[in-house]
Amino acid sequence: MRGRHPLCAGILAGTLTFLTSLPLGLAQPVAQPVAPWEVALRLAAPSDAAWRRQAMALLSVALRVRTAVEAAEGVTPAEVSPGSLFDTPFLVWSGRDAITLDADARAALGDFLGHGGLLLVDGDPTRDRAFLQSVEEVLETVLPTVDSPAPALRPVADDDVLLRTFYLLPGGGVRSPGDLRAARAGTRIAVVESRADLLGALATGAAPERERATRFLVNTVMYALCLDYKSDQVHAPFLMRRRAGP
Repeated sequence: MRGRHPLCAGILAGTLTFLTSLPLGLAQPVAQPVAPWEVALRLAAPSDAAWRRQAMALLSVALRVRTAVEAAEGVTPAEVSPGSLFDTPFLVWSGRDAITLDADARAALGDFLGHGGLLLVDGDPTRDRAFLQSVEEVLETVLPTVDSPAPALRPVADDDVLLRTFYLLPGGGVRSPGDLRAARAGTRIAVVESRADLLGALATGAAPERERATRFLVNTVMYALCLDYKSDQVHAPFLMRRRAGP
């Protein structure tokens, strides 16, 4: 899973070929259609899972409608255990009760994160407090195995590429910018921790809250597939025009 999704690399490589292979004076060609991406959304939810699955199903629909990602319908249950994490580069971990992982499961999670996987941890800081605290304790032992020095969960900056992989999201596009933290393996984000209850907003929130959560989750999936391609300088003029407004 290490590196960009093949389609992202293919788009960039195809752009270079397109620009250097046109004969002089040739009329502008018609762009060739790009095949959709295929990805399965996986949710590890040890308890209170029905509405969380519903939220992930809504995210799957949003990806198919709004992007070129051909997300599988519904959501695939996942366990954080050896051999079960590598079918997709994106895993959502959400729940209410505290969780425990044995040494083999922690090693598997470290392997997933160290080889290109992206983990999104999501919950409400009051309702899901026990879950969030237990996941942070797990990450304290897992993250040192991912990279050196050990990645640490830090606030997501307003200009982070995660907030512009698909939508431009000033302040993270969630309830409070302080609700988002991320841990990096080198320059790549390996873990995103959300205390904004994104799945709750998606499943039961009012329309504006649901839209903000949808946009951030779409961005996160796009980052899992394409990493930081939006940091490439070819995108800079477009982004500057968008920020400047009409």
